[in-house]
Amino acid sequence: MNPLAVLAVVATVFAAAPSVDDIWGAVPLVQGNQISCSGWMMASNLLVTNSHCARVVGQMKIASFPGFRMTGAVVRYTEWRPQCAAELSTGDQAADCHLRADVAFLQTSRQAVLVLDVSLTDALVGEAVTIPNHQLLRERDIVDGVVIGYGDLHTGEDMMVIRSSAGSGASGSPVLNADGRVVGMLSRRSVDGTHNFAVPVSVIVAELKRAARSQ
Repeated sequence: MNPLAVLAVVATVFAAAPSVDDIWGAVPLVQGNQISCSGWMMASNLLVTNSHCARVVGQMKIASFPGFRMTGAVVRYTEWRPQCAAELSTGDQAADCHLRADVAFLQTSRQAVLVLDVSLTDALVGEAVTIPNHQLLRERDIVDGVVIGYGDLHTGEDMMVIRSSAGSGASGSPVLNADGRVVGMLSRRSVDGTHNFAVPVSVIVAELKRAARSQ
């Protein structure tokens, strides 16, 4: 049976949220050709990250903690246009820049030790969130933030805007609410480094269902 079709049905089945101490089993480092990102396990054999991280040739290397490594094959990614982010970073208006959700799904070669619980609803404005991520040089970091709104005037994306400072290497990180459930996934940061933009969980689940239908 198509694994994406199954996951589209079970994506809202809850499990106990992992603690901060063991969460890294579900938030692995993801490495491709000259790129290093974060990712998160939506199911035992399904990793979610950004499409701008997953557009590489061949298998991606995935390491959730020392001694546990696996590879991931890209099952589906959306046509995210990197030049849109470049226009955003320069502050130019992106009239002809139409992004799809920055989401990719990878089927892993091994079952993950942990999976993250997915929220049924997007985060509320004003809600506190936590972003576990892998900074460059493989340093683990946990960043706190607050959701301050939705939308991106430059691209028209339905992005979650977070007052937080997650930096390079954090693309693909899960955004967790107070219950430890995924309410979004980090995509990029503002030029001044004071805000992050994330794909809301509703968009991620919609992309999963759309991908399952197209398989």
